[in-house]
Amino acid sequence: MNVVAHISAYLGNRMKEPFDTGDFFRTKDGKSHPRNSQFPIVLLSAKARQLTELIASLRKSELLYHGFIREMIETSDDEEISDILANELDEDIQYLGVGNLRKQRSGQFNDEEVQLVAMIRTR
Repeated sequence: MNVVAHISAYLGNRMKEPFDTGDFFRTKDGKSHPRNSQFPIVLLSAKARQLTELIASLRKSELLYHGFIREMIETSDDEEISDILANELDEDIQYLGVGNLRKQRSGQFNDEEVQLVAMIRTR
C-alpha cells in the first residue's frame, strides 16, 4: 500500500486538472470533511518484467507517470538515491510499482475522464 500511496501522491501533485470539486463537504452541524479525488484509481498486479516493459513504453509516451523503485523504500534521501542510481544500469533497477495518468473515454457520456492506473509488483 505504501507504493500505491507514493505513486498516487506524486501523480496527484503533478496533475493539470483540478483534483476535486471544492474544499469540503459540510455536515448539518457545520463540521468540515475534505473532499475526495474525482478520479478513479485502478490497481493492477504485475510481474517484475511487466513493470520494466511498462516503464519503457511510458518513457516513449506523453503520459504522466511515476516508477516507484526499491531504493525509495530503503532511503528517503533523494541525494542518496541519485548516488545509488548513478552507479546502476537502468535494466538492473527493481520497480515495485508503476503508475500513470491516462485519459479514457466514458461510454455512457462519451466525455474524457482521467484515471490513475497503478501496477504493483507481485513476484
